[in-house]
Amino acid sequence: MIHVHLPDGAARPLAPSSSAADLASTISPSLARRTVAALIDGTLCDLSAPLPDGASVELLSRDDPRALELVRHDLAHVLAEAVQALWPGTKTAIGPAIEHGFYYDFERDMPFTPEDLPAIEKKMREIIAAKAPFTGILIEHHAGHLPLWLAPVQVVVATVTGAADGWAVEVAQTLKAAGLRVEADLRNEKIGYKVREHALTKTPVQIALGGHEAEERTVTIRRHGAPDTRTLSLEDAVQMLLTEARAPGAAEPVQSE
Repeated sequence: MIHVHLPDGAARPLAPSSSAADLASTISPSLARRTVAALIDGTLCDLSAPLPDGASVELLSRDDPRALELVRHDLAHVLAEAVQALWPGTKTAIGPAIEHGFYYDFERDMPFTPEDLPAIEKKMREIIAAKAPFTGILIEHHAGHLPLWLAPVQVVVATVTGAADGWAVEVAQTLKAAGLRVEADLRNEKIGYKVREHALTKTPVQIALGGHEAEERTVTIRRHGAPDTRTLSLEDAVQMLLTEARAPGAAEPVQSE
């Protein structure tokens, strides 16, 4: 047996080679569900980290800012992996987490351009999707409500009436062309049913389109978990959603002249 010490001074016996996740599970199932990282002798580690005998351990919940630092650290490594997959031979330097995101230093013959960013973000999402444990950390951290930049489907465009079908198709195509991940729901169902159904999948943004929106060429936006809606022009909606859809630490989009 090994023993680790908790912040309250209590010693916890564990089997050899136990991880931080094992420690959380022995305390309570609810704690295990909330915990996304651990401080082991003052070092921030993920839950798979083995616990040495005599270590001081603090379990961090998804609401702890120190856990967010770990997520940003992991995202920086995903960024490096994505760049090297897209441009083999690119040399990496450092990639730390910073206060409002993360970055990575690269060395390559050709400098990066703003046009490279969509390909990098797409590759990062592919890498994240292939790494189930990492994705699990993010899902736990956000309590299942993934941020817009990470959600598999970012926006659902749903019609209130069949008269808005044409406008809905145009809105969905415009959002897709801007680089957002969009689904259109043109089913002959009541809008309340559609809203509830897509809320269950935790889609971050729903756009409801009726006859008024089609006539005025506007969109009505509903955020997941929020009771209020907001109506604005399609152009303003695109710019707002693109800003929110940037990954933490990503560069600002280049505005055309």
